[in-house]
Amino acid sequence: NFSHKKNLVFNNLNIKIKKNDIIGVIGETGSGKSTFIDIFCGLLYPNSGKVIVNNESVSINDISKLQNFISIVPQKINLLDDTIKNNILFAQKFNNEKNIEEKINNLKNICLLDYIDKKNSGWDTIVGENGSKLSGGQIQRLGIARALFKNPQILILDEATSGLDEQTEEKLLDNLLNIKPKLTIVIITHNKRILKICNNIYEIKDQKIEKVNTI
Repeated sequence: NFSHKKNLVFNNLNIKIKKNDIIGVIGETGSGKSTFIDIFCGLLYPNSGKVIVNNESVSINDISKLQNFISIVPQKINLLDDTIKNNILFAQKFNNEKNIEEKINNLKNICLLDYIDKKNSGWDTIVGENGSKLSGGQIQRLGIARALFKNPQILILDEATSGLDEQTEEKLLDNLLNIKPKLTIVIITHNKRILKICNNIYEIKDQKIEKVNTI
């Protein structure tokens, strides 16, 4: 159960996600999708009820354990007025990794960052304020690369491919499905085409979340 001030958002909401599941989450605007993701990521904690990971209850004091293996790509990606490379590293504590170049080059292939090859400065290209020198699709792919750099077990995509054309989106999603070790992926989207890759689809409605069979 979760309430925002006096407004009840979720009433006895219950969902179980298995490792390596690919689930889609749909719902009308204002249904609570963003709140659901905030609870999932530990940014909010339910007023009553439990968050259970690997059969262990996660208390509000241990929520960082949950956050350590989750990466989220939000609808709006905040970029530093810095290089493409530094926007992938993004203050994460990996700057001393010996294989950092190999790692970001692997992400270049997964996230279709081939546009870097067309930039004179390559990885050192400055993206501009809020990514002003990149297109919307380029920013989204960069945001996904940043999320994957963390080596998450769970990847949350919140309308994270809306700026991509159909062919690029399909290829990127296919790359994400083939990452080893396999990811658990949660996709929030209105795009029925993307939902086809999900093995389960849930709708948030009337303060609950229910599994749906057809879209």
